[in-house]
Amino acid sequence: MFKSFFKITLQRAIKHPIYSVINISGLTIGLASFILVMLWVKHEFSYDRFHQNADQLYRVAFTNKTSEYFGYYQTGNLASYLKQEFPEITEATSFNAGECKIAFGNHGFQCKGSYADSGFFSMFSFPFIRGNEVTALNRPNSVVITETLSKKLFGDEDPIGKLVKINEYQQCSVTGIISDLPENTLMQFDLLMPFCDTQEWMKTWNSKWTMTYVMLQEGSKPEEVNRKISGVMDEFQPSWQNTLFLVSLADSHLHNLKGGGLIVYIWIFSLMAVIVLVLACINFTNLSTSRSELRTKEIFVKKIVGSKGLHISIQFLFEAIVLSFVALIIAVFLSKIVLPFVNSTLQTQLHLDLNAVNISTFILIAILTGLIAGSYPAFHLSKLSPYKIIKNRGQNTGSKKFNLRYMLVIFQFSVSIFFISCVFMVLKQVHYLQSKDLGIQKENIIQLSTRGALSEKATDLKLELLKNTNIESVTLSNNDMTSWNNSGPIEWEGRDMSQLIEIGYNWVDVDFLETFKLKMLEGRFFSKDFTSDQSNSFILNQKAVSYLGLENPLGMKVKSWFGVEGTIVGIIQDYTTTSLHNELGPIALLASSGNTNYMFIRTNGSEVQETVEFIHQKVNEFVPDDPFDYQFFDEQINMLYKSEVMTGKIAIVLTVLAIFISGLGLLGLALATLNQRIKEVGIRKVNGAKVSEILTMLNKDFLRWVVIAYILATPVAYFAMHKWLENFAYKTNLSWWIFALTGVLALGIALLTVSWQSWRAATRNPVDALRYE
Repeated sequence: MFKSFFKITLQRAIKHPIYSVINISGLTIGLASFILVMLWVKHEFSYDRFHQNADQLYRVAFTNKTSEYFGYYQTGNLASYLKQEFPEITEATSFNAGECKIAFGNHGFQCKGSYADSGFFSMFSFPFIRGNEVTALNRPNSVVITETLSKKLFGDEDPIGKLVKINEYQQCSVTGIISDLPENTLMQFDLLMPFCDTQEWMKTWNSKWTMTYVMLQEGSKPEEVNRKISGVMDEFQPSWQNTLFLVSLADSHLHNLKGGGLIVYIWIFSLMAVIVLVLACINFTNLSTSRSELRTKEIFVKKIVGSKGLHISIQFLFEAIVLSFVALIIAVFLSKIVLPFVNSTLQTQLHLDLNAVNISTFILIAILTGLIAGSYPAFHLSKLSPYKIIKNRGQNTGSKKFNLRYMLVIFQFSVSIFFISCVFMVLKQVHYLQSKDLGIQKENIIQLSTRGALSEKATDLKLELLKNTNIESVTLSNNDMTSWNNSGPIEWEGRDMSQLIEIGYNWVDVDFLETFKLKMLEGRFFSKDFTSDQSNSFILNQKAVSYLGLENPLGMKVKSWFGVEGTIVGIIQDYTTTSLHNELGPIALLASSGNTNYMFIRTNGSEVQETVEFIHQKVNEFVPDDPFDYQFFDEQINMLYKSEVMTGKIAIVLTVLAIFISGLGLLGLALATLNQRIKEVGIRKVNGAKVSEILTMLNKDFLRWVVIAYILATPVAYFAMHKWLENFAYKTNLSWWIFALTGVLALGIALLTVSWQSWRAATRNPVDALRYE
């Protein structure tokens, strides 16, 4: 039976190649899109799930009593306290990877390093190549490094026991080599040092600088542990008003503490991929039903000789599944070809492995796609009785004024219009974020890391750099400016003790104002003429003044959460270099003593490459063993919107594919519909109808479907984009022209798709259509 079905399927594909190509092309694009998006979704869901104890691993987060703000940064000794006081917590560790320098002999490299407790490798499954995972972090002045870093430092030599220098001042013995970390983990680092090597201030309850990870005892319920640990900080820092709670490590990559996060984009793209595949299935359904007249004779003969409706249904479903498998084979090869482009766009490392699991999954998807695409035509056509076939011979079996076929076309174009509107809106929001006035001039600034030996020589390097006429100013900063670091409470005269204000701190030098082109609103900035600035002067931004509710802030006394007391000497205009997803935060600036982590160099914008080479030369003169690590500051800020840029790129691709599939469907439907009206067009031409009149008659139905689709899709797109924009504290407006332009594009696409076929039908010699009548 199936041999016969396969033969019939092959004959029909050869006999009607245009319709076969349209069906296979649509299914191929739909399946390829679905495969690629699902690869990405699978990758994102795999983050930190490879750990042997993944279900028992959690991050400790905090919020304030009113749930106004959330965060992960904790005090350094919280991990050991939780492990000691709560039996449900079997292991705990601090972890906070930051930039550092490691050197062996004359070889020095910038890398990511962190302190961690001795139980770190009992919690996380990072395989050891050399050394003992149980004891690797037990001794002071030891270090565990990755395989790649080991090869950079030591080549093929055995590094165990060799002494390396960390940030120029600490000598450590290599006690372990681990495999390079996979991409799908939040814990990215090149080296780990034991927590006992941290400075004393890092081991107190006064400073939030690290993240805390815990492993629960098997069978423990996180809800119960949350209840027990929620008030821990009230015992040591009641003024902070922090409430602790656990967040599953496997989920923290996908979910933000305030809601939303990457999971939103995963759902969006998964839905878009499914819809694109559904559009391809709709094409198959539409083309099958629109060409039902061509198969009525076949069905009539089969019914007369005794074939059952079920037998005919199976035949149609078999044809759909065969075409789906053909499309699947092409889709897999197509996915392999475009995967490097996808990885480049998403900045990830997706792999399409043709293993047993994936092949089985692909086969199942192909079968389901074939069943969905072929189910309606199979059961619709198999129900036709010989009597109705004879009675309706020469008529369109689906010629109702508004039947399922038209509804499916409307659905296809509704989806396309929705996608187009959303893409325009996403691109508009990304442009708004990247071009918004931040209160700071981000262009023509080069950012250098000054960690390690360069930190102590940064002031001298700054003087050397200013000798270059292409360099306008140089400033030093403790923070990288793109994150709200060193945040904590602040106290001031007359504060309501029940009120807690979280504020961000940064240490900068006297040229910070000039380098970033900031504006003073009141008072003054730090100056070398005031020696008191180095120890007890604060500058606040407008937001901080508003948060604190201060009417006359200049001269007021304030105290930071880390103990520094001082006087407010100036108010600076609000500026932001952090993500515009969140509202501008209150900031306090303090004067740096020179030892900072970053240097920002403003150039005049000319001879950029020569200027970078000059900076490189000067850095090498001060720290010849250090690598030259720099970024352009505006590019760093643009990276804050990586998710939105990625969303725009993927949405554009999926939208183009959706439009293409919808266009294929409309083209196939136009071919079938116009073939059914050839005689009608011939009669009208014989009776004197003009080509323009026939074109209008043939196109108006298709355009009517697009107009209905536009009316249905526009309010849905408006609502969806309104909800999406709620994720941003700063957002563009929903412009009317976006929806107007979308409508014009949709009409243009429809006209381009059907007009050529309509023109051919309208200009055809009527004798060709009527010669057999």
